[in-house]
Amino acid sequence: IAEAFGMEGERVDDEDKLNQTIEKALEIVMKQNRPYLLDIRLPLGLPEGGVADQQYRMK
Repeated sequence: IAEAFGMEGERVDDEDKLNQTIEKALEIVMKQNRPYLLDIRLPLGLPEGGVADQQYRMK
C-alpha cells in the first residue's frame, strides 16, 4: 500500500522488533518530514497477567 502512494512502509510481525521499528518510523516522519506506513500484525490478546487499558477514542 505504501509504495502505491509513493512512500516507505514496513510490516512488523515480531513483537521484539516493534520498538525499534516505531523509532525508525518516527525519525523519518519527524526529522525528514516524510510519511511512513507501519503495518503491525501481532497476536491479539494480553500476555499472561496483563490488564486491558481503556479503549482509545478519537475526539
